[in-house]
Amino acid sequence: MPIVYMGDGSYFQIDVETPMHTATQEMEAAVYAALCPAEKAQALQALAEHLTESNPKRAVTVAQELRQLALVIADQPLYIKSLLNAAWAMHNLADYGASLTQALEALKLAGQHKLSNLAYDALNIIGTNHQVVGNRPDALDAFMQALRLARETNNPLEIATVQNNIGLVYEGLEDYGSSLSYYEQALDAYQQANAHPVLRTIAAANVAESHNHLGQYEQALMIARSAASTAANAGFVMGEGLALMHQGSAYSGLSQYEAAESCFSEAMERLQSTDATYQRATLLHSMATLKLKRGDKAAGIATLQQALAIAQSLEALPALFPLHRALAQAYASVGDYEQAFRHMEQFHEIKERVFNVQADSREKTLQAVYEVDKARLETENQRHRNLALQKVIEQNESMIAELDSYADNVAHDLRNPIALIIGFADLIQTDSENQFSDASQVSLLHLQAAAEKLNEIVNALLSLAKARKQEILPQPVNMSIVLGEALQRLQPVIQRTGATIAAPDDLPPCMGNASWLEEALVNYIGNAIKYGGNPPQVHIDYVIESDGMISYRVADNGRGLTPDEQARLFRKFERLGQQKIEGTGIGLMIVKTVVEKLDGRVSVHSTNIPGEGSIFSMTLPPAE
Repeated sequence: MPIVYMGDGSYFQIDVETPMHTATQEMEAAVYAALCPAEKAQALQALAEHLTESNPKRAVTVAQELRQLALVIADQPLYIKSLLNAAWAMHNLADYGASLTQALEALKLAGQHKLSNLAYDALNIIGTNHQVVGNRPDALDAFMQALRLARETNNPLEIATVQNNIGLVYEGLEDYGSSLSYYEQALDAYQQANAHPVLRTIAAANVAESHNHLGQYEQALMIARSAASTAANAGFVMGEGLALMHQGSAYSGLSQYEAAESCFSEAMERLQSTDATYQRATLLHSMATLKLKRGDKAAGIATLQQALAIAQSLEALPALFPLHRALAQAYASVGDYEQAFRHMEQFHEIKERVFNVQADSREKTLQAVYEVDKARLETENQRHRNLALQKVIEQNESMIAELDSYADNVAHDLRNPIALIIGFADLIQTDSENQFSDASQVSLLHLQAAAEKLNEIVNALLSLAKARKQEILPQPVNMSIVLGEALQRLQPVIQRTGATIAAPDDLPPCMGNASWLEEALVNYIGNAIKYGGNPPQVHIDYVIESDGMISYRVADNGRGLTPDEQARLFRKFERLGQQKIEGTGIGLMIVKTVVEKLDGRVSVHSTNIPGEGSIFSMTLPPAE
């Protein structure tokens, strides 16, 4: 039963047209009418899957009953499915830590029994849990693993669904170029497979939204019209409303305000006939933005207040703080600074509450990951009686405490003040009556840029901390697929710089972790583009070393590096060369950390002759 994650915590589950109550009764009757344990287990599986969204508490109970019966009849796939049903139900009950524990156990068993389809389902649940609590790097890692499994089994619907989920992660990261790329791939796959209209509508609406974020309004308009037509033909009223909303946003971007208002009005009619209350608040926000854009500030503020009231009634904190910020800017534009600062204070207060809720959930999910990993390590320790494994367990216990303390301190000591600086700088800029001189305006822009840079450094440090602390068992990795994923992520910068990439059709496999090695290649290739010639020319190849290890090499055509610069590489806050190029200086340190954790090594070679550039290598064990 295909499940599509919507990004706001809700799901669409494509089911038969039988009314929910009738279907539940029929499935309950099938459980009681079962003539043997195997037949009863199948009936319990259908019932648990059916109840995960409509009655998650009951679904957990049914899944537990199924688990016991699966043990009795020794049906391992059904046992794993019981874990997955419980994981979905617990997720819908907002018990993300417990959900993650169930999904991780299912993933481990699915891997042991080579059940790729169930491993795919487990990874999607893991990714969704991380996404909901704002832990997007881990969400992306899980979804990327799911995508690789779907491609290995060549399942078009599974590929499209996880591509849509990856797009949602990038959208949350405000990387709209990447989100658009994955949404478009999902839409194309759904269309080729002639998938359910609900799936095609959702993917098309996501494509339109990303186009709007990127200012590509003509493209957004075309896709949104198509999505609205598909939804209308299928009777998918909520989907039609969302498509009309994106269509209105596109018209607004094109300054066709009457057409935008017409689309927004139609969208509201559709959404009011459904239970899509959260989406109505989002639509009101868009309508208010249009009114403010047209100069009708009083109507814009009134509409924002309507959206705020709906979000408050739903206690939808993630929707509340953007509305408070929009109201702060709107009140500032009419000179009502008392209201502006009141809403700005509300913006930061609620944003911090959202962060605290997500941080608490992240802590629980991290603890769930830790408990599963600890159990695995304890089993290994018991079997091998190896003192080294016991030391790893102790290090992992210390790791959790350090990671929690580090993340908490960074979040509260750095992120909130940074957010205040950026927020108030934005507020000052939106004040049309400010009397700052040109020099002061430039200084304000520098202040914003510095705060955003500091935020980038904090995020990079968190990534480095994760890379240092996380333990993983190396597995055979198809490096050709990993290189393809890395180049896909780098497409925007490749196109922007006019870079040329030369790479062999096939790379030999190695032992490692696909997600980590993808990040390492993104760093290497991204640096080769940044520091290469004009235009950059990047050459990727490999050599088999004398010890049997495989060196994957990335060469550029830049000015090269002096011996002193080469000695200082792979350290924190060291950048390549003396050019004034954006970056945190942590990327190569992350590469070194992850490669060495995979029993590999990194190196650089350069003659310091302009045009000959540098060659960066990561050397890893061959696949077993």
